[in-house]
Amino acid sequence: RSTLDGAFTRSHRSSASDDKYMGTAAFLAELVLLDLPDRARLDAALAAAGSHKRLAGAQRVGAGFAPTFSGRHGEVGLHALSHGERDVLRVLATMLRFDLTVAPIFIDLPELAVGPSGGAALLGAMRTLAPDAQIVVATHCPEAFRQLDRARFVTLDGGAA
Repeated sequence: RSTLDGAFTRSHRSSASDDKYMGTAAFLAELVLLDLPDRARLDAALAAAGSHKRLAGAQRVGAGFAPTFSGRHGEVGLHALSHGERDVLRVLATMLRFDLTVAPIFIDLPELAVGPSGGAALLGAMRTLAPDAQIVVATHCPEAFRQLDRARFVTLDGGAA
């Protein structure tokens, strides 16, 4: 058995064809309702991503609960977040939910949904959640790497980043 077997059992694949937010809302509501330590970690990662929103609470929706977020304009639900904010939140919540903070993480075009500066912010937020994880990134956007510690990454194009 490889020492990475535990990491592989925690792997999670998410793509455009998946139900993008499956389980995310329930997981976030659980963080609030059970006051789990990962709530503070998620808020720190959201701050690192440049978001002014924080996980605020949970409201009853049907038979379950949905998370709410506090921000500059009061408390809002998941539906009121922008598409980019939901994508960043989905990546960060998935990392916590499936304990992908020590496994190698592969991400293709992090800037695609959130733009160049958002892609850089997302990578910074991922680093906040998983400071020791190996994050492998495919990107056409050198800006994605500008806020990261250059001593911690390797480029395959001769160091143009």
